[in-house]
Amino acid sequence: MSTTELPSATAQDGVVRRDPITSLIDLLLTWHERAQERRCLASRSDSFLADCGLSRCDVEAEIRKPFWRD
Repeated sequence: MSTTELPSATAQDGVVRRDPITSLIDLLLTWHERAQERRCLASRSDSFLADCGLSRCDVEAEIRKPFWRD
């Protein structure tokens, strides 16, 4: 996944804690990327999908998922 690295804070216990805004931006970027990938997959030909080891049925199941579901 290609997201922009955003700063995080390290607490005294060494655990990295992210700013809530940073987490929200990361989540929105993930959802956007997922939706784009599904649209791209839906536009591929059956022969391309077969070369990738996928069937049209596999793709239909994937593109029916809401953008927030992995």
